[in-house]
Amino acid sequence: MQWLSASYAWFGISLLVIVAMYILKKSYQPRMISNHILWRRALQEQEANKPWQKLKKRLLLWLQLLVALCIVIALMEPVIEKLIAKDEHVIVVLDRSASMVAMNSSSGDSYFQLAKDRMIDWLKTEVAGSPITLIVNGEYPEIITSREEQADKVINAIKDLQPYYGVSDDETTLSLARALVTEDEQQVISLYVDQSFKGTSIQTETTHSNTSREYWNIIGNEEVHRNVNIRSFTINSDIANEAEGFITIAHPQGMQQPLTLIVTAYDSNNKVVSTVEKSQIAGSGQYTTVELNKLPVSYYYKAEVKATDGDHNISDNMMYQVLAEDSEYNVLLISEGNLFLEKALQLMNADLTKLAPSSEPPTDSKNNPYHLIIVDGDYDRLQLDPAWSSYIAKYPLWIIDHPKKGNTSSAAPTSQEVTVTDHEVTQYITFQDTYISQMRKLTNTELNFGTVILKYGGLPAIIAGYEMQKPRLRFTFSLQDTDLPLRAEFPILMMQSLQYMAKGTSDQLGTYLVGSEPAITLSTNTASSYWQAMSDTGSTEKSNTTSYDQPLLTPDVPGVYQLVELDSNNERVQTRVAVVHAELSEYSYSMNSQLSELSQEQLQLSDAGEGQGLQSIIPWLAMLIMCCLVLEWEVYRRGL
Repeated sequence: MQWLSASYAWFGISLLVIVAMYILKKSYQPRMISNHILWRRALQEQEANKPWQKLKKRLLLWLQLLVALCIVIALMEPVIEKLIAKDEHVIVVLDRSASMVAMNSSSGDSYFQLAKDRMIDWLKTEVAGSPITLIVNGEYPEIITSREEQADKVINAIKDLQPYYGVSDDETTLSLARALVTEDEQQVISLYVDQSFKGTSIQTETTHSNTSREYWNIIGNEEVHRNVNIRSFTINSDIANEAEGFITIAHPQGMQQPLTLIVTAYDSNNKVVSTVEKSQIAGSGQYTTVELNKLPVSYYYKAEVKATDGDHNISDNMMYQVLAEDSEYNVLLISEGNLFLEKALQLMNADLTKLAPSSEPPTDSKNNPYHLIIVDGDYDRLQLDPAWSSYIAKYPLWIIDHPKKGNTSSAAPTSQEVTVTDHEVTQYITFQDTYISQMRKLTNTELNFGTVILKYGGLPAIIAGYEMQKPRLRFTFSLQDTDLPLRAEFPILMMQSLQYMAKGTSDQLGTYLVGSEPAITLSTNTASSYWQAMSDTGSTEKSNTTSYDQPLLTPDVPGVYQLVELDSNNERVQTRVAVVHAELSEYSYSMNSQLSELSQEQLQLSDAGEGQGLQSIIPWLAMLIMCCLVLEWEVYRRGL
C-alpha cells in the first residue's frame, strides 16, 4: 500500500483528542454507605479520578475512534498496487550518457546494459497492451517510440540503443517526459538512471499526482565514484624521431597506491611499434601527472592506466592521441600587393604563392596543393569569372575587402565602439583604440555563411563560418585603411586567423568530440568519405559526403579513426587519422545529491508481478465509515 498524501497523517492527533475527552470527563456512580457523609464524598472523588477505568465498556468511544481513523486514512489518499491498465500511458526514460558505461563488479555488465535488462523485464511483465513512449537523453532528448501499443517493438528498440558519449541534456529530457503528462488520462513515468543523472527537479521520493505516477530506478551504487581515469593526454615531437608528452590521471582524493601507466605506439598499419610501462604513486590530491619521454614518433598512441585497488570502472582507463605536427601552410594569395599581410604570413611558416587578380587560375598538380586561398581585394570581380569562381570554391577562403570611399557598398564607421564575440579568431583581441576609415557593407546573403565575431562602429568587421564544409573568413576592411598592422594585436590576429582557416588540412587531423561536425577540408577530388576504425574501441561508419554539400560528422563511439576519402570511381584519394573522444565531463561521475541521499530500496521499482498501477481504497473506507455510523446510532438508541 502507498500514500499519495502522507502529510495528512498529522490529523491522527484527533484520535488522541477524542480519547482525552473521555479521560477528562468526570462521571459519578451513586453508592450508599451508612450515614458517614464524609466517607461518601471521598469515595465519589476517588471513583471520579480513575481516568483509564472510564474507557472500559465505552462502545461509543471506540466507534468514534474508528470513524476518525478512517477519515484520517482517507485524507492520506491510500492506494494499492495493481496491474497497469491498458488505457494508461506508460512513459519510460533511459539514461544513456557516458557514465552509464561503468561496469558492474558483480555481473560484469555495464550499468547501461543492466538498465536495459530491467526495463525490458518490467515491460514484459507489467505493461502488456498499454501505449508506451520511450525517451532517451543525448545532446537533445529523443523520442524513440511514441504511444506504441506493441511491447515487442519497444523492446526491440531498447535492445538496439547504444550509449551516447557526448554532452547529455538530462534536465530537458526529464522536462519532456513530464510535459507528455495530460489531465485526461492516467500516466506512469518510469526512469532508469544512475546517480550522475543531472536533473535539478528530481523528486526525492516516488511521486504521484492525480493523473501521473513517477518512479525512479537507480542503477549502480556509490562505489563507481571511487574511480581512476585518464583526464588528458598530450604528445608532441621536438626532437627528430622522439616524442614526449604528459598524461593527467584523475583518482579519488587522498588515494595512496601505485598506478601503472602503459603507453603503446602504433604505426599506420595498426601494428605495435613500442610499449612503455611506468609506475607512479598516486598523489595526495585528486590528480597525478605523469611525464613521458623518448617515445618513438608513430601514427597514433594509446595510454592505459591500471590501479592496484579501488578502481570501480575500467571503461574510462584508456585514451588515444595523435602526434601534434609542426604546421606548415601552403597559401595562395591573390592580391595586387600587401606588404603587411605577406610579411605576417611568412613569419607564421606559410609558403606563399602570389598571383595577381588579372591572372588565370592555376592548374592543380596535386590533390590538395593549397591549404587555403586569401583574396585581398577584387573578390567581387573574381566571382564573376567562372574559372576563378569554381577554383576558389574548392578551398577554404579568406576574403579581405577593399571598400572604396563614396561607393554605395561602403560606409565610414560612426564611432570606434568595438564588440568582440568569443571565437578562436578573436581571442586575446580587443581592437581598442584601433582606427578604421572605411568598411564594406554586407548584404544578408553575404552574411549567411557565418557569424559576426567582431563589430566596429556598429558594422560587421570580421565574419567567420563555413561554406560547403570548408572554413571561411571575411574582413570587411582593408589593412591599408587601418592602423591595425602597427599594433601588437596584429600578429596575434593573423596567426589565429591562419590556424582557423587551415585546421583539418594536415595528415594528423587531431581530436574531435563524438558526433560533432569537424572543420575538415576535403580534397577537391573527393566524392564520398567514411570513417574507418583503427582501434578496437571504435566502429566503422560511412558518411556519404558528395559534392561538399552534406555535413561530415564524427563517429558516435570514441576511438582512433582514419578518414578515408574516395573519388567518383571509388578510388582512395587520401587517408588521414583523427582521435574521437567522449565528453570528459560525462565521465566525472559527480553524484547528484538528491539521488545519492536515497537508498536503493527507496528508489527501486517494486518486484515483478506486483505491478505499478494504483487503485484507490477510499471507497472502501467510506463504506466502513457508513457502517460505523449505523452502529453508533444503535449505541445511542440503546443507551450503551
